[in-house]
Amino acid sequence: MTSFLICICLSITSAMAALLTPVSVQIVTSLSCPHCAENHDTTKALIDEYTNDGKIIPTWVDYPTDLATLTATKLSWSHGDEKRYELYKQFLVRQNEWHNADWRAHLKKIATELGMNEQSIQQCFEDNTENEKTIVATLQKVVEKHDLQFVPVLIVDDRLVVDLDKKSLDKALKEVEKNRDGRNNQEKNTQRTPLPPRIIEKQTGKEKIIAAKNDSIES
Repeated sequence: MTSFLICICLSITSAMAALLTPVSVQIVTSLSCPHCAENHDTTKALIDEYTNDGKIIPTWVDYPTDLATLTATKLSWSHGDEKRYELYKQFLVRQNEWHNADWRAHLKKIATELGMNEQSIQQCFEDNTENEKTIVATLQKVVEKHDLQFVPVLIVDDRLVVDLDKKSLDKALKEVEKNRDGRNNQEKNTQRTPLPPRIIEKQTGKEKIIAAKNDSIES
């Protein structure tokens, strides 16, 4: 009888621990995405709320759609994790200023206005930097596994791709709880902003994500 009760207690404890374990959530956005720019404050507040409540462990994944966006993304990461969102937000809300044929000059101007020094800025325009490797490698893993065609999206528990809003996140988290509780259920994809065509161009033995060949911003 004692052994039976111990087994029951262990099962309950294990189930509760599984339900209380924060769920990994990847937030995939792009600095060239208008929808991401329009909703950046709402997105950040939502992710912060669920993180502070202990429901999720977030990871931000950048989806640079062309060379201009890749460079802007590198600039946003150039001062580390603590400054990343502050810089990212500025490049995001000012995307209409730099996401054009003169992107190099405009990005340098904005970066200077944000207090970045000339050396830090110039490094972000160089190929194969360490933060570029990290950005591209992280994205490659996500794209290869989930074949993303839209941003912004959430990847919940590394398997459910859902729209980036509170309702979709709540629903996905419930699906994860059901799965942890031994019940299997699947979430259908709901996605918003289509991404432009992309190619993987090999340059000097590495892979870099850039725009389609007919994209004027590439030049």
